[in-house]
Amino acid sequence: MSADMGFRTAPAKQMGLRHLAGALSYSMGGLRRLMAETAFRHELLGAVAAMGGLALAGAGAGALVGQFVLLCGLFAFEAVNTAIELLVDRVSPEFSAFAQQAKDLGSFSVLAMIVANTAWAGLALWRALAG
Repeated sequence: MSADMGFRTAPAKQMGLRHLAGALSYSMGGLRRLMAETAFRHELLGAVAAMGGLALAGAGAGALVGQFVLLCGLFAFEAVNTAIELLVDRVSPEFSAFAQQAKDLGSFSVLAMIVANTAWAGLALWRALAG
C-alpha cells in the first residue's frame, strides 16, 4: 500500500518501562474521554458519596475495600459501554436493531454494576450504623 492511501506502518513495540509509560498514557486518554460522559460524572459523584458516607459511618476496612473494588468494576463497565457506543455509532450511523441491542446490552451491564454498588453500600452502611 502506498503512503498516499492513508496507511502507515505500525509503531515499534515498546518494552519495559516505555511500555508501562505508553499503557498509562493510553489509560489516561481513556479517562479523559470518559470524563466527557455525563453518566460517568454522575457515577463518580455517587462513588464519592458512597465512600464518604461509609467512612463517616465508621464502616470497616473490608467494607471500604469492597466498595472500592465494586466502583472500579463500575467504571470499567462504563468505559466498555462507552467504547461499544462509539464503535456502533461509527459502524452503523443509521438505525439498526442489532446496533440498538448492542447498546442496550452495554447499558444493562452498567445498570447491573450500579445495583451491585448500591446493594453493597446499603448493606455496609446498615452494618456500620447498627454497630
